[in-house]
Amino acid sequence: SELPLLRTVNVPLCHISDAVYKTSIDWINHRSPEALSFFLLWSLDSILVNLRRQLAVRKGPEKTTQQVAMFVCLAMVLRLKPDALISVLPTLRENIKYQGHDKLRLFTWMVAQASVGDLSVGLYAWSRNLLPIVVGESGNPQSMDFVCSLWKSIILSTPKAPLVLVNGACRKGEQLIPPPAFETLIHVTLPSSNRSKVDVQLVLDTERFVFIYPTLRKVALCGSHGCKAAMQQIFSFAIKAAGEDNPELSKEAVGIVIWCFCRSTECYKQWEKIYQDNIVGSVAVLKKISDDWEVQATKLSPYGPLREILKHFMQKNKKALATETDAAHHAHFKDADKYCKIIAGRVSQGLGLSFAVLAAAVGAVVLARRRKGSNMHLK
Repeated sequence: SELPLLRTVNVPLCHISDAVYKTSIDWINHRSPEALSFFLLWSLDSILVNLRRQLAVRKGPEKTTQQVAMFVCLAMVLRLKPDALISVLPTLRENIKYQGHDKLRLFTWMVAQASVGDLSVGLYAWSRNLLPIVVGESGNPQSMDFVCSLWKSIILSTPKAPLVLVNGACRKGEQLIPPPAFETLIHVTLPSSNRSKVDVQLVLDTERFVFIYPTLRKVALCGSHGCKAAMQQIFSFAIKAAGEDNPELSKEAVGIVIWCFCRSTECYKQWEKIYQDNIVGSVAVLKKISDDWEVQATKLSPYGPLREILKHFMQKNKKALATETDAAHHAHFKDADKYCKIIAGRVSQGLGLSFAVLAAAVGAVVLARRRKGSNMHLK
């Protein structure tokens, strides 16, 4: 259950009187951003030193007044001034004394506190400092479970959280979920099916990410809209993922590639540059557009950029089919050429139909005017 994590977020603040809380808030509001950032690191260092001392003498956690006070102050600063956490994220990532899975629960608690004050700050910190740790080679099941449950808890307990995060997907020019984090999310949500059949823990981890992925996917895509660099990065890893031997991952990646085309025609130019190096993924995208044309046609309209890129692809296909000696690659280019020609034909039909509709509309207007003129003449 994710509820225990939610309960720890409110401890020990739930035991603080209103008078003390209000006085503390007033003090925090008068501190500069630099002072608050310094305070966060100082508090964190003090807590970590205390924890190390307890481990050294092999004692259990001691809830001393000083230690509780430190957690209270840290929680209040993070809730009231969550931006202070953002300023120390690079230090937490890069300084070796803050690294290690033994500190992960404390950092997750800090991110949860900041999320109470500002959900966007929480997700910003989670995607940059927590997610990379738990999905790396050094990750472990307990860490994965704890970190992933944070956003599952928030989504379950805060119905408006998805809407708030999507609307604020880009914060001060930076994506809450940058492209590298989005790529990580896709792969941990849709891992290789061969592995998930034999790895029970992987199945459990995947289930957690499957729950939060739809919301975080929207945040990642909305945050990249209007940012050329982010869009290019997303397109780059998506076209590669589309060619992986993982049906579910490929299907999701193909959808993201097409989404990129709908948002920026610059992605067509990028596709042309990497087409041959990503022929398997390109075939998957072309097949989707061809097989699902009735749905994709509206999304990809107007067809000018698509028609132009298909022309270039057919030239590349022709050259590859004439020179490619590898049987597998030859087959991929053959499939690509087939789908290119099918789509090109449909694009041409669509343009022809558009001109026919336009001509009919113009003809109707001219005819109506003539009839109106004739009626006036008779009168």
